[in-house]
Amino acid sequence: MAVNGSAQALVRGSDPAVILLNADDAPVELTDAQLVRGPLGAPETVRVTVRNRTLAPLAFQIESLLFNEKGTLRMQVFSSPVSSPGRPPNGQVPGNGTVSEVMTVYHVEGNPNWHVVVAITKATAAGQQWSIDNEPLKAKAKEAVLSKG
Repeated sequence: MAVNGSAQALVRGSDPAVILLNADDAPVELTDAQLVRGPLGAPETVRVTVRNRTLAPLAFQIESLLFNEKGTLRMQVFSSPVSSPGRPPNGQVPGNGTVSEVMTVYHVEGNPNWHVVVAITKATAAGQQWSIDNEPLKAKAKEAVLSKG
């Protein structure tokens, strides 16, 4: 596994307001996302499907970035590395397996025009760790939101 992630591929979630960033060299990938909106249409939670690309069980961390309609980052949310409703008790996704992760992305000022960008930020398997630096991730996420229009 690489120490730091590199090129990011964009994947659209099932909701047009969701953008998934997948690093080419990451041992896990985000395959889908479903956005749950509040009564006024603002994003509230995002459910992400995560697929292990390797044969070994691994632990991972996800980051969700919430951007307003102008492309300004308003909030970052980090998943718990071990406890989430969709993960096994040990927090690992089995080799070639999939799990779901649910994250709250509610912001008091949120509205229907806000975007959620989700990315894997860390993965650990068999003593090896993969990660991506926060600042390049935020820059790529902002670029993806602004290019979306």
